[in-house]
Amino acid sequence: MHRHQSTLASPSSPKPTPASSSAARATPTPSQPAQPAVTWTEYLSLRKDMRLRNQIFSFVMSPMAFVGATFYVAATYQFDPTETIMGIESPWIVGIGAMTVGAIAATMTPVSLEALWRVVNPTKVKKLDALDREFYRRIQKHRAHASLAGPQLHLFDYYGATVVSRETYRKWLRKQRKTKQKAEFLVQASKIKSA
Repeated sequence: MHRHQSTLASPSSPKPTPASSSAARATPTPSQPAQPAVTWTEYLSLRKDMRLRNQIFSFVMSPMAFVGATFYVAATYQFDPTETIMGIESPWIVGIGAMTVGAIAATMTPVSLEALWRVVNPTKVKKLDALDREFYRRIQKHRAHASLAGPQLHLFDYYGATVVSRETYRKWLRKQRKTKQKAEFLVQASKIKSA
């Protein structure tokens, strides 16, 4: 019995003591960094904050870009107000161009802000992306189908944009159930009418 145990132990590999094994278990592995937990409440609150921020910045940046483009063209280019470009008077061309710049600014501002947020908060991006996928999976599962839309039936918040808290999510679910029930009622009424 003692001879069999001696063959398993190597002189160069001493048996680890309980203290050393427990210390090894307690040592964290550097390959698995701790991920900050993000709850659904925090996620929905963050969605609300980001939506409000995007609306505010878009509302501010659009007129600023419009005014800036107008002043830039007026200060840089010399043109005759009576001259036409493609049959359109020059002031109209300047106005259309400035409005286009304002529309581009309003469109690009939310995209730029989200990209900047991802750079500043890299530790939350992976978790939030996973919650985004789960959120939209639930939206697709519970929302009324697009084919139900018609003159007598309006689809409420098809993409779940108004969901910014648990309360608004429950309200959204109730609205979707009512829409489905109304669609079923309209289908049954149509069958009875055509019979």
